Amino acid sequence: MPTPSAPGFGQGASTFKTPLWHWALPLRKHRYVPPWCRGLVDQATHALLSRTVSLPVGLSLCPAQSWKSLRPRALREQGALWTTLANGRGQNWLTFGHALPDPWALRLHLADADQLTYWLLIQKEGRPLAFARRYMRPALGEVDHDLLAVVVAGQGGGLGAQVLANAIRVYDLIGIRKVFITAGLSAGGAVWAKFGYRPVDEREWTVVARAVRTNLAALPIEAHTTFLKEHFRSLQDAVDTVLEIPTPDAIWDLIDIDPGGRAGRAAGLSHGLAGALLQGSRWKGILDLSDPAARLRVKSYIDAKAAQGQVLLPAGW
Repeated sequence: MPTPSAPGFGQGASTFKTPLWHWALPLRKHRYVPPWCRGLVDQATHALLSRTVSLPVGLSLCPAQSWKSLRPRALREQGALWTTLANGRGQNWLTFGHALPDPWALRLHLADADQLTYWLLIQKEGRPLAFARRYMRPALGEVDHDLLAVVVAGQGGGLGAQVLANAIRVYDLIGIRKVFITAGLSAGGAVWAKFGYRPVDEREWTVVARAVRTNLAALPIEAHTTFLKEHFRSLQDAVDTVLEIPTPDAIWDLIDIDPGGRAGRAAGLSHGLAGALLQGSRWKGILDLSDPAARLRVKSYIDAKAAQGQVLLPAGW
């Protein structure tokens, strides 16, 4: 793999064009944007950010404005930082793009040798497909998964699971152990718990529990009757049992509250019973890759997606 300061590392490499609204994909998912006006947000960003830019295919260094190119001096400075950070392991970073639709760009900016931001932009058939931004602190073994947005047409096909599987493999190779996230932009707080995330501490778990109690009170009676029929206990009792557990990993018991999803389907809940209970919750979460229980959760979920043909597991997974 060429060094960042040499031709080929985003310099003179093949490029693809993408509109600036590619960076605005997360706006429609913001918690303050109601569902009825998300289409208007899309229209506005497409109109205001219609200008296209060229991005190098694959891994390249960039300024903090990740759609721009580095000037020669800045490229040399970033290249020196990258050489220190990569320490012969730069090839590992290409795993971020494993099995993703082409073209994709991984844009990397280093504030210093131990504080960096990377952006992943994925395009398909000439149109933006997904955008992600992460903040990484390698010396601490930590990364913040700040944003992940997929266009509506690309949702439900396992792309998010593929992106996470690739990232986890890279993190294992470079020593990242803690992955932080703020769960609950538009789909509620249920999605990331399925991947092995949990609230970071007891205080955040209390925030989740409060939202769950509110959602439980608002569930239709059919949810209660079908749960009793399928699981031979009251839904109220089952939820109370989980919420009485003081540790944050109790959220996984909540995710598993309706095995097989039978009660949720019978009650007509589009996102399942756990999804309905966690809908609208917003919590600071962590995927602790040093925790065997969390590893098992995320591995089981992604392996299931792989068995369905939605994820192609990276080598060494």
